Amino acid sequence: MAAYRPACEQYLAFREQAGLEPVFAHLDDLVERSPALIGRPQRIVEKVHSYDEQFGHTILHLQAEPGGLPPTAGRASLEPFQSEIAPVLRREIPDPPFADL
Repeated sequence: MAAYRPACEQYLAFREQAGLEPVFAHLDDLVERSPALIGRPQRIVEKVHSYDEQFGHTILHLQAEPGGLPPTAGRASLEPFQSEIAPVLRREIPDPPFADL
C-alpha cells in the first residue's frame, strides 16, 4: 500500500487538474472497490476468493503493469504474488479439468 500511495495520489491530482471526477476517492477506496490486487498477500487471497464465490471464474488474468511505480518496484511487487499468493490460490481454488469448462 505504501509503495502505491504516491502513484495513486499523483493520478488523483492529475484527474483533479483535468477537471475529471475520480472513480475512486483515495487508495483505500481503490483497493476496496476495484479489481486492483494491491496489499498484503492474505488480503489479495481473500479478494480473489470473493471473486471466485461471486463469479465462479476459472481464469485469473493479471496485468503486470507497475501502476506508476518505478520499474524495479513494479517487478519486485510481482515476487510476493508468485511466492506467497499464487501457491495458495492454486491449492484453494483448483482449476477444473479442461473438459469441464
